[in-house]
Amino acid sequence: MPEEDWIGRTLRIGTTRIRVDRRDRRCVVVNVDPRTGRRAPAVLRRIGREHDTCLGAYGATVEPGTVGAGDGVVVLA
Repeated sequence: MPEEDWIGRTLRIGTTRIRVDRRDRRCVVVNVDPRTGRRAPAVLRRIGREHDTCLGAYGATVEPGTVGAGDGVVVLA
C-alpha cells in the first residue's frame, strides 16, 4: 500500500498539507459489510497476512486548504 511509505512525511492534496503520523491498526469491524451486517473474517485475516494488520494511516492537518474531487496526492517531504 502506498501509504505505508508516507509515515513521517507531508502530503499535499489540493491546497491542504497533511502530515502522516502512523499506520492504522485495523480491528474486527472491517469484517462487517455495512450494507448487510454480514461478517467476513477473511478480510481481517488477509490484512493481517499482507500488511501486519494495518491498513491506512493517521495524520494531521499542517496547513488547512481545499481538497476537490480528482485532486492528486503529492508527497512533499
